[in-house]
Amino acid sequence: AIGTVYTIITSASASGTFTGLADGATFAGAGRLFRIAYTATTVTLTDVAPLLSTRQTRDGNGDGHLDRIRLTFDQAVNDDFSGFTVTVAGYTVTTYDTGTTANDAVIDVLVTPLASGDTGATPAVRITANTSLKQAAGAGLIQVEGSATAATDAAPPVLLSTAWTDGGTGGVSAGDTVTLTFSESVTATAMTVADLGLPVTSDTLSTTTIANQTGTTITMTLAGSPRLTPGGTYSAAATGAAKPSGVFVASGAHLQDAVGLAPATGNAASALDLAPGTSTVAIAWATGSDPRTWALGSMTVGTTANSLASSVDLTVLDTGDCNIDLSIASAATAPSSWGPAASAGANAYLMKADTAAAAAGAPANPA
Repeated sequence: AIGTVYTIITSASASGTFTGLADGATFAGAGRLFRIAYTATTVTLTDVAPLLSTRQTRDGNGDGHLDRIRLTFDQAVNDDFSGFTVTVAGYTVTTYDTGTTANDAVIDVLVTPLASGDTGATPAVRITANTSLKQAAGAGLIQVEGSATAATDAAPPVLLSTAWTDGGTGGVSAGDTVTLTFSESVTATAMTVADLGLPVTSDTLSTTTIANQTGTTITMTLAGSPRLTPGGTYSAAATGAAKPSGVFVASGAHLQDAVGLAPATGNAASALDLAPGTSTVAIAWATGSDPRTWALGSMTVGTTANSLASSVDLTVLDTGDCNIDLSIASAATAPSSWGPAASAGANAYLMKADTAAAAAGAPANPA
């Protein structure tokens, strides 16, 4: 009867007293939800509700963007999400998934991936409503949470892009840099060129300086005689010599995120294109014995600057007031000459562009 003290008898041999609880009432204790069943002489706690053990971030497709939060309970659940709601701070929850196996102790909360890499994020997660998700073999409902708890970082960093930048000598050479951009901050410790894979035949970073560093980008300064082909589009089906270069992480032993997770290792099929960085471009020409130069500054390799743009406007005039508009392009290696004719003459001009800035009055490649 209500108000009578009963001795608790459970299969776990737990004991204690309860008072003022009606038959069939629920009782919350130690983070669990119990249902009380009375007999003439005993009180039995049944339907122990599953308790949330861990909440972990996940990048299901390995693209560097979180797409789910994995919730693990201490008991199997029934995978009924009809009355179940979870919020993930900073993300939009789209649906719920049974996880790897139906009706086990794991479920996934699917979220809309963000535009930027975020595998290091640990958003706050909270169960805000539940009338359906319960113990798989009973009636114990998972409890609603009064406050949110930060998820644990369980998503490893992902290499998102690689880029080469000219050191200023024109073409790939010592002094250039290769930058690796990851989906979160990583720490490079005692990293060597052996930690990276270059699938294109004859590609080499040569001797490099890979300083210990921490950040979303890891930068290597090339030395020696590196051989790379930046720009173009890397293809795992075309890895012959001089084809567009690709880069992948071959070993994560010296590259880890804040919680000790190493990036996934890859192969030729997963290598990322070594995108063009920037190169310094100048136009050089000669008027008799008076050489001239026009430094255009830094341009992304492989792009073309429209000669009609106000910032890059070059019009060549002859005595007949003819004009020629040029498109100035930057390349990984210094190009040969281009122009409307093979040699200078009436109404024709031979001009050259150099990927290294030419000194004023002494152009590197005068025409």
